Amino acid sequence: MAKFRRKRWLRFLGIIVVITFAARYVLWAAEATTTIPFPPTPGTFSLAIESGGFDRVANIHIPTGYKVDTKPPLVLVLHGAGGSGSYVLEKDGWAAKADQAGFVVVAPDGLPAFPRLKPAAGANPALWNSGQLNPRSPRAAVDDVAYFSELLDRLNEAVPYDKQRVFVVGHSNGGMMAFRLASELSERFTAVGAVAGLLTLENPQPKKLLPTLCMLGSKDPLMPIDGGEVKLPWGTRQYKPVSESLRRWAKTIGCEEEPTIISDEDQVRKVEYPSRSNGPTLTVLYLEGHGHHWPGFKSSLPDQYVGPYSTAVNATDAMWDFFRKHSQAGLPQNPEPMSDGVDRPSLSWTTPAINTERVQYQTFDSTAAQSKVSYHVYTPEVYEKDKDRNFPVLYWLHGTGGGLAGIKPLSEFFDDAIRAEKIPAMLVVFPNGLASSMWCDSKDRTVPMETVLIKELIPHVDKTFRTVANRDGRLLEGFSMGGYGAARLGFIHSDMFSTVSILAGGPMDLEFQGPRTKSNPGERERILRDTFGDDLDDFKAQSPLTIAEKNAAAVSGKSTIRVVVGDRDFTAALNRAYSEHLKKLKVDHEFVVVPGVAHETMRLLKGLGEANWDFYCGAFGKK
Repeated sequence: MAKFRRKRWLRFLGIIVVITFAARYVLWAAEATTTIPFPPTPGTFSLAIESGGFDRVANIHIPTGYKVDTKPPLVLVLHGAGGSGSYVLEKDGWAAKADQAGFVVVAPDGLPAFPRLKPAAGANPALWNSGQLNPRSPRAAVDDVAYFSELLDRLNEAVPYDKQRVFVVGHSNGGMMAFRLASELSERFTAVGAVAGLLTLENPQPKKLLPTLCMLGSKDPLMPIDGGEVKLPWGTRQYKPVSESLRRWAKTIGCEEEPTIISDEDQVRKVEYPSRSNGPTLTVLYLEGHGHHWPGFKSSLPDQYVGPYSTAVNATDAMWDFFRKHSQAGLPQNPEPMSDGVDRPSLSWTTPAINTERVQYQTFDSTAAQSKVSYHVYTPEVYEKDKDRNFPVLYWLHGTGGGLAGIKPLSEFFDDAIRAEKIPAMLVVFPNGLASSMWCDSKDRTVPMETVLIKELIPHVDKTFRTVANRDGRLLEGFSMGGYGAARLGFIHSDMFSTVSILAGGPMDLEFQGPRTKSNPGERERILRDTFGDDLDDFKAQSPLTIAEKNAAAVSGKSTIRVVVGDRDFTAALNRAYSEHLKKLKVDHEFVVVPGVAHETMRLLKGLGEANWDFYCGAFGKK
């Protein structure tokens, strides 16, 4: 039996050699050289650097139309064990996609398992030190994380790229390496993707929390969904169910540890681990009947070793679409990190500028804050064309952690609707509400957030832009902490806002003991201390529930109010209770529960469908 097994593996290694190495490892026969021209021009080139005592080679594809003065995004693509960078550029469609979408794609070559020797199929495959190697193996001694840090530095010199739009994705062992980079070099990336590769590190501690997309095949013999023993040419490995690794990564980036099913159709089941704090999410695509191939492209290896092949998803297109959605510049390192008992750093009164179409970055001098204060404002195309027209304004209040991450998708959302004439043309102002101001003045008045917004920002906007400068021309809307702020300010200052939209507001209880605070008590402690002076009575006095009691007569029948929450949102029960509270106070309002949505801004807005456009039209008089 032992001889039979040995012969079988020898035959397997022979197949690997014939099929794979003939196509993929020509460059190993040549000296490591750099071929990128200066200045860089479109085409495929190589970049060789010395790192850790080894010559490392990366394959670079510069897209058609590349210009040095217009820095494009950069995608780092990592091959699987036994693969090569040149193969993924050509055979997995990354070079073609880069030309189509205008990003630089970099596909480095891994070092062999015995790095001083040439690669030799199953006996010495090129791979990455992703964290799953035997720590005593020679390959585990090579610091690939340091290499990638050096590579990104050299690339910026050779092919200038946008450092705020750098993405990493990998297949199999390359996917595992992508997770390691997202754990140990996270500050250099914007989002991460992996196909048939999972987190192998036991205690990841990223400095920056990255949006993540993972794809897994239900028939993958090398990474079985339910776990089990996997036999590889270089040894046998026992895998745990993929759910364990996914749950660990979800927790690491501040997400719920149980996923929500987003869709299940056309052989693709999409689930998402929603953020507990309006931060990044983990999205997983389970591909029915798919093996260990790069989805949409068939491996050169026989199906008997890597499983069946599905065309339900083109992974290259899907990954780029995911990365593109996270391509905004100037984001904070952690849009909304979980504090877990550790203080979350406060954001400044001035933020980085978000560079996206039709959005301006503005500042004004605040007497209350004794500082310059920044904000962003979206203006529709017609604003420049019709100089004699004044426009209504939607004030958008962000959630905890700072709102920069939401400016691009929200401005695009409203711009698309205005262009399609679904809603009236309006300005959208994105105030800077700091990390966790709760949109109210702190008890000690050191953070006068409400004063800055109501007494200074709104008059400044009316003076700076052509606005409808009265309550009929203003709509106040917010999500999460912003929903809490809209519920407070919309009732207190009903003379300034005709319409109030409260989206998944929180905290909506008087004791500050909701589901989020139970999972993150450090956050409760910090907010109570910094905003409410460790005074629960002050928290109760500032609560939207208390504010509604004091101002019910002022808003009922005079203001248009809606409360919206997803049925899978952890704030759902408290928002429903808040709606019941308003009913008892005889405050006219609309309460909407959106099915299948967790604590997610854009999915909540989109889930409202046409009713959402009707709401904005009603606010600003368009039928």
